[in-house]
This record gives sequence, structure tokens and C-alpha cells, in this order.
Amino acid sequence: MHPGVLIALAAYFFFCICDSFIKAIGPGTSVFQIGFFITFFSFAPVLAFTLRHDPLSAMFKMNRPWLVAGRAVAGIAAGMFAFYTFTHLPFAESYALIFLAPVFVTILSIFFLDEKVRIWRWSAVALGLIGVWVVVRPGFREIQLGHVTAIIAAMMGATSFIFLRKLGQTERRITLIGVVLFASVVVNGILMIPQFHMPSGIEWAKYAVAGTFAGFGHVALLAAARTTPANLIAPANYSQIIWAVFIGLVFFNEVPDAWTIAGIVLVTASGIMTLIRDEMRSGWLTKTHVVKKFP
Repeated sequence: MHPGVLIALAAYFFFCICDSFIKAIGPGTSVFQIGFFITFFSFAPVLAFTLRHDPLSAMFKMNRPWLVAGRAVAGIAAGMFAFYTFTHLPFAESYALIFLAPVFVTILSIFFLDEKVRIWRWSAVALGLIGVWVVVRPGFREIQLGHVTAIIAAMMGATSFIFLRKLGQTERRITLIGVVLFASVVVNGILMIPQFHMPSGIEWAKYAVAGTFAGFGHVALLAAARTTPANLIAPANYSQIIWAVFIGLVFFNEVPDAWTIAGIVLVTASGIMTLIRDEMRSGWLTKTHVVKKFP
């Protein structure tokens, strides 16, 4: 196995650990407060890595500032909605719905990247939507707000990725990552004020662990992307669903039913079909660095 794939698997494991601690913080805490502290504690490892390649002064030297701002808005919104989802839905179910993002990437690429979408990718979209229906089962169970926020988080995550596709060849890593982190701290810091409560010692520990793992996840993913083609890294993303099922079962006593497992399989298959078709048609995943390496 390519070393970069192992690094990517570690990165997604770190992200899953972060999300599990977010879930452990619980629904009684504002998503803005969670977002503020998670981002705050993730700053150190991320900046330590990116500063090895780009100076801090380059963070706000943007070639396309409005697109960078759009990516920051989409990224912050995706985090907020995902945090609510993790604290209100079973862990595996949350991932199954949030992993609908590739479906939205396909749809958005038609309008914003002028890509042609043919029967294979539309089939993947249909499969992903069926998977979501199987997980949520409207009409057969109560639809919760967490189901809605999960789908919105997937939409916002897809939007952030579309911005990244447009910006990756014109902006530095420290801009693409640092601006989102900085904006997240500012926006969540302001929005958390009305519902802010001083964290207990255990809550401080949860924030610190979650934020640190998130930071190391970003660092590992960046390290993998520097040495490994994206077509090898992208499928590793779906390892998070396996970890989500395991963590939910062991630490939160959540046993996914057969419908949820079936939905997870369908959504995962949809995402992998999209990746395979993208590579077969354009080779974009192999040939293109998502983020350009600047001298």
C-alpha cells in the first residue's frame, strides 16, 4: 500500500476521533461554542505544518479574495451543521447522511465547473439519494432536525470543495486553510456569546482533544496530498464510516439497524462510483494537484 494512503487513513481516523469527542460534548452546548474551541485548538498543529512551506504573512495575500471568502463561509456553515448533527443523531447515521456530499459535488459541478454529467454519474446520484432515503425513511419514522442539518452540512461541504477546485491552482495552502480557521474563530466566537457557558474541566479536555485531533487530521491529509495522487487518497475518506459504526457501538451504545447499514452501503457506493467515473473520464484525480505547490 502506498505510504500516502496510510497517512490519509490516519488523517480520517483523526477526524473521526474529533467528531466522537464533539458528540461526547453533547447537545446542551451551542454549536458556535463547539466550533470556536475546536478551531482554536486545531490552529497550532495546522499552522506549524503550513508555516514550513508558506510564511504567515502570505495568509491574506489572495488572488481571488471573493472565492476564498465563499469557501470560508461554506466551510464554517458545514462545520456548524455537522456539529449539530453529531450531537443529535447516532454516529453512523450522521456519517451516512453527511457522506452525501459527492452527490452535491456532481450537481454543483454542472453549474460552476461546466462539467458534463452523463448517465454513470447520474446513476451514482440516484444511488446516493436512495441511500439517504433508506437511512431516513420518511413516512416510516420521525424526521429529526439532525437529519436536515446533516444534509445541509453535506451541501455546504460540497460547496466548499467546488470552491477548492476553483482556487487550488491560484492560492497557497496557508491561505486556503488559514483563512477558514481564522474566520471560523471570529464568526463562532461572536455567535457563541449569547449562549456561552464556561466549560468544566472535562469539557476543556474534550475541546482540547477534539481540536488537536482535527488539527493533526488536516496536517496528515496535507502530508498525504503532497506525495500521493488524489485518486488514491479519496477512497480512504470512506474509512470514517467504519470507524463511526465501531465508535458508536463501543462508546455510545448505538447499534445501527439493518436499514441504516443498507443506507451506508448505498451512499458509500455512490461516492466511490463518482470517484471512479471522474478518473475514467478526465484523469483529474491523478493529474491535478488539488492545491498547487508554490515555490
